[in-house]
Amino acid sequence: APAPAIVAPAQDPRDVLGDGSVRGEVLAAAQRLVGVKTPFDEARFLAHLLGAADLDLVSEADPQMAIKAVYDSLDAGSRTFSAGTTPEPGDLVFFSNTFDRDQDGRSDDWFTMAGVVESAQGNGTVIFIGVFQGEVKRMVFSPSRPSAERGSDGVVLNSAIRDRSLSDRPFTKYLAGELFASYGRLQDE
Repeated sequence: APAPAIVAPAQDPRDVLGDGSVRGEVLAAAQRLVGVKTPFDEARFLAHLLGAADLDLVSEADPQMAIKAVYDSLDAGSRTFSAGTTPEPGDLVFFSNTFDRDQDGRSDDWFTMAGVVESAQGNGTVIFIGVFQGEVKRMVFSPSRPSAERGSDGVVLNSAIRDRSLSDRPFTKYLAGELFASYGRLQDE
């Protein structure tokens, strides 16, 4: 049976234009790109979204470290938080080890992917928008059940956000809940 689709929250079409706030503009920019096949990697996708809100948090010279630089900038301003706090639409969600950035075969690559929170469901499930396999996608993760791909009802609980490879070490993680690192809150400057 085909996998149940991740359904977007009901929206007023005007919401896709953003509401003028930093988080609103970042979220609207991400929503406009859902379904687009893109040459953006994770860092360029994040830089594009932040640019839509006229933010320059990606000043890192090494593009491979740009996502970590954004996280570090938010963390320095005390604007990062863990899974124990419910994110709001437009917050960033950071993941680690979504690929082997330094190609050493180990799971030691922090902050390799970022997405934008679209909604947090009452059961704790978070719907977010990010780039995976060359496409901007709506994905999901459940902090309370990080290693479960689907619930007993077949509904997706955690999207795969790391490609599988024959060279992967045993115990490599692939699901969003397993690779979750932190949230970050953008605020109007």
